[in-house]
Amino acid sequence: MKKNLSLMLTFSIFSIVSTAYAQEWYNGGTLHKADGNEWYAASYANKLATAGDFSAVYIGIDNLSSMDELKAYAINLVTCLDEFYGGVGVAERSANPAAQSSALCMVLMGYPQK
Repeated sequence: MKKNLSLMLTFSIFSIVSTAYAQEWYNGGTLHKADGNEWYAASYANKLATAGDFSAVYIGIDNLSSMDELKAYAINLVTCLDEFYGGVGVAERSANPAAQSSALCMVLMGYPQK
């Protein structure tokens, strides 16, 4: 019985650690080829992870001092895109891909470019 309890506890801890690792803010972005409507309807976590990818490519990962710095850029980019897409209609959102709109946001916000 003790051995089974110990084994169950070990698997439980492994499961918790694995889940926590998989939930890093920069994992799971799928909006790289999304239009504005897809961006607008997506979860914040998906937006943040995708914005992190966009920011890392634009700035250059070697020009960032930490993942916290990248996260700050990603948060600002999500805000910019959400404000842009929230202020236009469905037709305008579908005509403006997230990648293109993110580049415009990064230029307007003065992100450093690699």
